[in-house]
Amino acid sequence: MNSYFTKKLTALSLILIAFFVFSCVGCKGCSDDLDDANLVVADRQRKGGTDITFIVAADTHFGFKDLEAVNKRQILSMNFMPDRAYPPKIGDKVARPRGVLIVGDLTDNGRSNEWRQFVKYYGLTGKDGLLKYPVFECTGNHDRYPALNEPVLDGVKKRHGGLTYSWDWDDVHLVCLDEYPDKENLRWLRRDLAKAGRKLPIVIYFHFSISGPYSGSWSDREKEAFRKAIDGFNIIGIFHGHYHRSGRYRWEGYDVYNVGSPKHMWHSFAVVRITDTKMTVASWEWESGTWGWSHSKRINQRK
Repeated sequence: MNSYFTKKLTALSLILIAFFVFSCVGCKGCSDDLDDANLVVADRQRKGGTDITFIVAADTHFGFKDLEAVNKRQILSMNFMPDRAYPPKIGDKVARPRGVLIVGDLTDNGRSNEWRQFVKYYGLTGKDGLLKYPVFECTGNHDRYPALNEPVLDGVKKRHGGLTYSWDWDDVHLVCLDEYPDKENLRWLRRDLAKAGRKLPIVIYFHFSISGPYSGSWSDREKEAFRKAIDGFNIIGIFHGHYHRSGRYRWEGYDVYNVGSPKHMWHSFAVVRITDTKMTVASWEWESGTWGWSHSKRINQRK
């Protein structure tokens, strides 16, 4: 009897070991850790001639009270940005934006009807909604409320091919990291940055705050892993929402920009202009029709 059970247990152990080994060979986590050590960073060169303008907004929260009407006012303000004069200390006029980045909490409860409202108002291509420019959105914590049904996440995947994605505008590489750079998103980011190389200026955006109010949504350990992942690359700006205010701060040597929201009282979005040598971020307070804070800096000074 004992011998019988010993043989059964031995056979079962061998089966479990074999299952673990073969599963590990194909699993994303194990293979990614091995691949990361062998990443080759591309030597992409800047072509020059970059002069792009885009808008960054956040926390549209469709489904909360009367935010359909409030978002409509924000969209109309975005549509009228071209040719608007910048603040005198910046000079020049706003060019037509290449697109609008929307950094999370698109809906208030993650429901299908709220997602449909977002799509109806903001569209995707600049021709299928009220907004006249293409949209590049990520999701936030409010977009994840349903436990088993996540229409917002499914919708973003369908529109952009995934919750994390990237693209180039001239020499600028833009990276969407969804809610925040968790372990899985960091695996993807390392590969994406390696393809972009160390010379292209890079803009990263996601939903959660990094520092200050409401920044405890992800751990210090996760933030340190993010810092290590971007170290050595030409990160010229990080944008987020989550905290329904507007401003700029420094984190680990990087400029971080928090943009406003149609929800609550801080009604603003950021207008960003990037050239070969300069980056300017200006906050447009669309409820009052005035410019708020602005920040300009030299970029691409590395040889």
